[in-house]
Amino acid sequence: DHEVTFECYVKNKGSTSVVWMRDNTFIAFDGKVVQPDANFHMDTDFKEKFNLRISKVEPRHKGTYRCQIVSLVAKNLEYNLEILVPPSINRLPSEEVITLREGDSLTVQCLAHGNPKPEVSWIKKGKRLDNVNFDEAKTTLSLENVDESYADTYSCVAKNDVGEPATSEFQILVRRESIFFKRDLLLFLFVCCLIFKCDSSSLFFFS
Repeated sequence: DHEVTFECYVKNKGSTSVVWMRDNTFIAFDGKVVQPDANFHMDTDFKEKFNLRISKVEPRHKGTYRCQIVSLVAKNLEYNLEILVPPSINRLPSEEVITLREGDSLTVQCLAHGNPKPEVSWIKKGKRLDNVNFDEAKTTLSLENVDESYADTYSCVAKNDVGEPATSEFQILVRRESIFFKRDLLLFLFVCCLIFKCDSSSLFFFS
């Protein structure tokens, strides 16, 4: 867990008020927290020291923080809090092994999260994939009319230089359509047509 403190010291405060704001939301007024967030704390002596402390900093705490003296001539002290988040991945479909038949198509989405926004890349056989169909952000991999050459281990990698890259690995299996199965299916349909006197021309649909 990380903690951050924004310092604000006021000299000759007198009867003026001191407020803390994040963007356009009030956090504290004269040393008392008014925002319903258990992670906001005031370290103050109510005279000169009006420091804002955030315990357990989370991504939702990012923004511009401003200590302001409320007077005819407002005086501000600003801090910008940027939260760096290591990359993480949600992959769809999420199966570790994806089985396809020859001629099938497949779309795999790699939804990467983090701050800064992660860069996504795709790996096959330890080499970067660049000659397949991607969307503009490379978050979606599209494979069409697959054959046995597509069978392998693939990885989606998200990197933003914060912590370690995130990797989601999956395997694609491609099953060949059996010639014998197709021949037996046609024979079965032909026998059915003889029995039920169907139009034999319909067999061409399956050939």
